[in-house]
Amino acid sequence: MYPTTLNYSTAIQSNARACTIRGVVGGHSFDAGDVLLDSYSYTNQLCPATEVTLGGVYIGKLALTFTSPYADSLNIRNSWRGLTISIEEGIELADGTFEYIPINIFTVLEAIWSDKGLAIVAYDNMTKFDKAVPFDTTTGSIYDILSLACLDCGVVLGMSSADCAVLPNGSETFGLYPDGTVSTYRDLISQLATASGCFATINRSGALIFRQLPKEEEVSGTVKATQRYSTSFSDYSTFYSGIEVTDVFDEAPHYYNNETANGLTMSLGSNPFLQYGLDEVKNRMRQAIADELEGFVATPFDISILPNPAIDLGDLLTFPGGFGLGCSGCVMNLTHSIKKTRLVGYGKNPTASDVLSNTDKALNGLRNKTSENEVVIHTFVNAQEIALGDDELQSVAKIKFTTINPRKVIIHHEIDLDCEATSEDGIITAQAFYYVNEVLEAYSPITTWNNDGMHLLPLMYVLETLLSGSAYTWEVKLKISGGTATIDRGSVRAYLEGQGLVAVNEFDGNIEITDEFEPFIAGFDIVALSDSVSLTTQRPQTITLSDSYSAFVAGFDIVGLADNVRLRTAYVQFNIVSEDDDFNIVSEDGQYNIVSEGGYN
Repeated sequence: MYPTTLNYSTAIQSNARACTIRGVVGGHSFDAGDVLLDSYSYTNQLCPATEVTLGGVYIGKLALTFTSPYADSLNIRNSWRGLTISIEEGIELADGTFEYIPINIFTVLEAIWSDKGLAIVAYDNMTKFDKAVPFDTTTGSIYDILSLACLDCGVVLGMSSADCAVLPNGSETFGLYPDGTVSTYRDLISQLATASGCFATINRSGALIFRQLPKEEEVSGTVKATQRYSTSFSDYSTFYSGIEVTDVFDEAPHYYNNETANGLTMSLGSNPFLQYGLDEVKNRMRQAIADELEGFVATPFDISILPNPAIDLGDLLTFPGGFGLGCSGCVMNLTHSIKKTRLVGYGKNPTASDVLSNTDKALNGLRNKTSENEVVIHTFVNAQEIALGDDELQSVAKIKFTTINPRKVIIHHEIDLDCEATSEDGIITAQAFYYVNEVLEAYSPITTWNNDGMHLLPLMYVLETLLSGSAYTWEVKLKISGGTATIDRGSVRAYLEGQGLVAVNEFDGNIEITDEFEPFIAGFDIVALSDSVSLTTQRPQTITLSDSYSAFVAGFDIVGLADNVRLRTAYVQFNIVSEDDDFNIVSEDGQYNIVSEGGYN
């Protein structure tokens, strides 16, 4: 519900009210006298007109007809398409003044002249996301990915990092990998909203926001029977006991339940943001969405009421008296006009939950099939800003892929850097380091510039020794010397192309465990330390790591005690370290897993 004054709230409770409009089109103001009032309407929705779903990315539509004298006075014939139009709806208060509520900001798509005037159709900023996504791989938080989408499409993000963090899965790092379901930014936003337990919409300032379905107790307002023109209420309420997610790797549905019994199951299809990583992570993210639906209870309805432009999509309203019988309904479709506001809430009967709807059937995901003879392209773009300090090695791109029967794989990169020199000669050096499964390649190209500002760094590399049926991670790290550099969101663009490649379904990462404490003074000087280390590899086994120490008397005061443990895992190999060729190996059930240094386990 849009925030209003106390005078507005009082006026809305009356059984009759006056309503008007005003706005700006192409920089020119207009008011109710410039518009055929019966022609004005604003319509928007958050889900299909059949049932409740997450991930809605619907476009708000404005329709109105300007009078011929007003349209002619602007002298912009043949130039209406593409104009920006903002509009406000006003409600008369007790003192005869009007309180104006902003509706939205739109772009004119169509303008038709007739004997009645100039009829226009305009849409909100959600249309700007109907733009092809130039990558199929990226990682980041909800805020990172939304920021990237808004930056590329020229739309303001109406949410802060903190706003995104409190959403379901708001603390997770999402990974988008190729699966064929995301072709436009609108697709991307829809899938991300679903993975966040939300729907997406454009707010009254023209900015993109995510909103959650309301809980049963989160009532936004009340509409009395005397304020309703027409009413239609279902004799059941819609609520959910869980969700269904189709896993693209086993092509089977997986179910996640909450504490609500005998409710519906919402199908999320094969959402690409809920497919990759450890099973523990995937299950946690999917369960968070099921838990978010707990507490949502709404009665399907269709009513027309006296004008109230403050009502938003997702508002939970109660309907005391009349046929409403005090039930609550969630606004999923709304139409604002001068004479009335129409509100609709959808839903299914939980007692008929065994029948699949057309939406359920359409959402059943299909795994992306790849022939070993097809040329496959994986793309990457950075969703986060990257800062590179002087002589600091920083990762800027990472692409994961698996192989069937690989040929040559070519990797192209294009990186925009905003550089600032710190050296006396003003020379800035950028050196790229390439890693395959964390192993450094021999080739490390170097580029130099002799001035500050924006620089384009093109990189290309060919992989020729890949194994069939293997998983790989390609990573590029940069080191800037003689200066610093910043890479904005979307300024690292890379693509990998080759035959016999598919999307990766393995987890590959580092787990770091650290205990920190203050150093202690031992009462003697350490003159020098020397050590020799050799490296061998061994296939990984499941390990159990323990770390302990006992109290001791040193004969002096212990200021602090330090202990540092770091565990790194990888799905291809892990390292065994020896000191002076002396291997101290701990065995577990006959498997040799852990090597200690200096004889301490």
